[in-house]
Amino acid sequence: MANAPDPKQMARMSWDDLYMMRLDPSLQGRDTQNLIAPYEHRAYAREQVRDNLGKAGLMALMIPGYQAFKSVKGRSRSGASLDQIQQGLLGVGEGALLNLMDKPEQIKKGLLSMF
Repeated sequence: MANAPDPKQMARMSWDDLYMMRLDPSLQGRDTQNLIAPYEHRAYAREQVRDNLGKAGLMALMIPGYQAFKSVKGRSRSGASLDQIQQGLLGVGEGALLNLMDKPEQIKKGLLSMF
């Protein structure tokens, strides 16, 4: 696990970078994969929701569902964990916030139209 970045660094990384890290031959140990996986799930959710706010609800349901599936199936690079659920849901919130921050004029018009 010496090659894996610390959690604070992984929390800011893109999904592409984290996915490539998970494929790195030097990081294939189960403990290392379990360390990286929550942040990969967070980044994936963040980027999907950032790009399409309509995915937020479905993503919030899919995250715990995927972990339940992993716990039954048992074959993946990382084990199922509550940390992956927590980080994934945090990513949904981050993505929603980023999506809304990217549209201040649309939000302002929407709020003004209410009065």
